[in-house]
Amino acid sequence: MTARTFYEGQVAMGEDHVESAITTVQRRLLDFHGIVPARVLDLGCGAGANTLALFGNQRDVSVVGLDIAHPSAVVYRSRTGRPAVVGAGEALPVAAGSVDLVVCNDVLEHLVDPDTLMEEIRRILRPGGHLVLSTPNLAAWFNRLALLAGVQPAFSEVSFRRIFGRPGSDVVGHLRLYTPRALLPFLAFHGFRVREAAAAPFPAIPSPLRWLDRALSRSVGLGGITIVLATPDAPVT
Repeated sequence: MTARTFYEGQVAMGEDHVESAITTVQRRLLDFHGIVPARVLDLGCGAGANTLALFGNQRDVSVVGLDIAHPSAVVYRSRTGRPAVVGAGEALPVAAGSVDLVVCNDVLEHLVDPDTLMEEIRRILRPGGHLVLSTPNLAAWFNRLALLAGVQPAFSEVSFRRIFGRPGSDVVGHLRLYTPRALLPFLAFHGFRVREAAAAPFPAIPSPLRWLDRALSRSVGLGGITIVLATPDAPVT
């Protein structure tokens, strides 16, 4: 099984469109920096949870979903009432300079070629546009403790068929993991200026430890999920 066939075979994800810890932080970043987009691409849109949480029924904001899995695109259209297309990050079916904001939540960790995705995002963003993304933090506080105990870190997977070496049973197909100290230079390498980086708690933390996770998520380096708001340094020529 290849990575592509794994994702194309997935059922629609993100059925629950209640605002998550990730989109709560993203809304704060967008509001704080005064970002009011007119044209948005929800990249890796799933069933529409991010679109619904960030834009709801704001019909003055044009949002298009894009997902590699056809079932997700179908459910997205039904749940959000907005258009969705099927496509891959290596060749986004979007015109250059046509998007104000790209939302890219929980996508980078699934990619064989994240470099091409970043080039494509830069291509489709208009000058002065923005990217808001989230990805799991390999250096989260609980992963540091896991490694000390010889346990496979959360988010990491060694097989498309089964989980080995750590708690949990859901295989979601993570191929790459980033620490903030890797993610931010990676974005800079691809011509993005980070306006702000933040963290969000990891929702799968056992309930007795969620208070600790919330407290430690005030630190970008320790939080379970890294969130970044960035803008291209210059338009792509």
